[in-house]
Amino acid sequence: MRRLLVAAFLFLGAGFLSGCGNFSFQNPIGIPTVKIERPVDRVDTENNKTILQLQFYTLPGSPGGVVTNLDIDPDPDMSPLILVKACPVDQRDPCGPFVSQEISFSGILPPGSIVMRSFTVEGFNGARKVFVLNPPYILH
Repeated sequence: MRRLLVAAFLFLGAGFLSGCGNFSFQNPIGIPTVKIERPVDRVDTENNKTILQLQFYTLPGSPGGVVTNLDIDPDPDMSPLILVKACPVDQRDPCGPFVSQEISFSGILPPGSIVMRSFTVEGFNGARKVFVLNPPYILH
């Protein structure tokens, strides 16, 4: 009787766990968790440009991969192919910055006019995910 009760509990428990959202594969395995920072933005009045610098980090426990697309407005769909390395699980702070990407826009743009709507990250296993920023992140 005791074995039957344990078997029924295991069967029902597995059924409940399989319905849990933690076990759904909405986010493919092997995609790095990327942190993007904007440490500097400047206006080059001599050349009539607005210049942004983006730095890319990975969070502790994250595998390596590539940032394959930045959807930035007013210059949408940049394909920079930024390599980010794996970050050890025991690391306290994010790893990096791996790359500092400088982006320039023609004209002196007013604050609030440059936004990032999404970015795409691909793991070394080929898994890819588009991260939509809602609301869009104001870069400048």
